[in-house]
Amino acid sequence: VMRDIVKMILSACGGMYYFDGGSGNGKTTFVARLLRRLNRLGIHAVVVQLDHLIKNQEWRAAKEREILESGDIYLTEYDFFQEDRIEEMLGEIVEFRQTGRASHRLVIRGAFTKLKDRIVCEDKVFNLRRDTVVLVDGKYASRFSRYFDRGFRVKGDPEFVRRKLTQRFEDLYPNLVEQKQRAVRTAYEPSFEAHAERTAHRIDG
Repeated sequence: VMRDIVKMILSACGGMYYFDGGSGNGKTTFVARLLRRLNRLGIHAVVVQLDHLIKNQEWRAAKEREILESGDIYLTEYDFFQEDRIEEMLGEIVEFRQTGRASHRLVIRGAFTKLKDRIVCEDKVFNLRRDTVVLVDGKYASRFSRYFDRGFRVKGDPEFVRRKLTQRFEDLYPNLVEQKQRAVRTAYEPSFEAHAERTAHRIDG
C-alpha cells in the first residue's frame, strides 16, 4: 500500500491527501513512515494533524461524562473537533495551491499536541512551498474530502488497537482509564463505524 501511494504521489507531482481511520488504528504511524519515505526521495512534504484542532480537554471531559451518564450510543464524535477552524485551515492551503505563489506560512494557533506522557497546546507553523505534498492525518478527515486530491483509510488489527488505546489512556489520563474505555465502547468506536459506512465511497484505498 505504501509503495502504491508513493508511486501515485510521484506521478501526480505533489498534491494534498488525507488519511482517516479509527482511534489507535495507526494513522499517525503510517503517515510518519510515508513522510520519511517521501523525504528520502527528495520530496518536500508536511504532515498536518486534525487533532491539532480538537476542542479543549475540559469540554471533551464534560461531554464524555454526559455521554456515559445518558447510557445512549453516541454517533457524532466529530462534534469534538473545531470544524469551522479545520475548514478555514484547509481552505487556506487550497487557496495557496491555486494562487501559484512560491511559498506560504501556515500557522495553527494553540494547536492541541499529544506528547508521549502529556498534552500541550502550542502554535504550529508549516512552511509550505509550491511543490509541497500535504499529508493530513485525521480520524474524520474524509468529512472534508472536497479539499483533497485523494483520500485513504488506515485500519489496524482490532485487538492490537484495544491494547494500544489502553496504554495511551494509562500514559495520558491515568485517573480516567475506565471512563475512557467506556467512552470508546459507547461513543468513539460506534461513531467512527457509522462515519466509515457513510463515507466509504470517498475513500481511494
